[in-house]
Amino acid sequence: MPIGIVIAVAVVLIVVAAVISHFLTVSNLKNNAESKIGNAEARAREIIDDAVKTAEAKKKESLLEIKEESIKNKNELEKETKERRSELQRYEKRVLSKEEALDKKSEAIERREAGFTAKEAIVSTMGVLANVSGDTEDAVTVAQGVASWFPSTIAAFTFLLFNLLDSPCLAAIATMAQQMQSRKWFWFAILFQNVFAYVVCLIVYQVGSFVTGGAFGVGTAVGFILLIFLLFMLFRPDPYKDQKVYSKRSVQAA
Repeated sequence: MPIGIVIAVAVVLIVVAAVISHFLTVSNLKNNAESKIGNAEARAREIIDDAVKTAEAKKKESLLEIKEESIKNKNELEKETKERRSELQRYEKRVLSKEEALDKKSEAIERREAGFTAKEAIVSTMGVLANVSGDTEDAVTVAQGVASWFPSTIAAFTFLLFNLLDSPCLAAIATMAQQMQSRKWFWFAILFQNVFAYVVCLIVYQVGSFVTGGAFGVGTAVGFILLIFLLFMLFRPDPYKDQKVYSKRSVQAA
């Protein structure tokens, strides 16, 4: 066989082999690339799934935290509301107690003023306090209404005696303050009148209760001592007997 044909056949075989090798190499590279792409896609899907799961878990955790925080805030708000309500109730109770105390004080002041402005108004005042039906100015009707206030007749008489001897009405007190021109002597006069009225009423009540059949006690002893002291002060010799002449002379000289 001629050498030229051999060379041509060899060249053709080499070319065919090269083409086949090229196609095989390209096919292998393509398969490798496709397999790598497939693996990358699967890995990407796994990463995405993990990310989605992680995001959902974090979302659930955040929702739970938000819910817990909301429940906590709600409980704190309810607790604070209860405390504010209890504090408001305590404040209302204090206000009501103060209002009741003020009402009682105002009623007591009105009662005192009723006998302080004019002593003759004590009859009508006692009639109103005793819920007397009818004419509250009628002494007999008022006496029947307030009879249960006093344990005995001597107690009622002592009450009337104290009302007679204590500080006069407001107009007389104002006149005293104007004429004395001294706050010290004015208050001394008011205090003396009330203390003197109390002492006299104490003597009358204790001694009168003992004389009318009552028991002898400490109050009775105090009443007799005060009575003796009062009688001594009334009937003792005048310690200022010699000074009256000088005072008269000084007044005449002035």
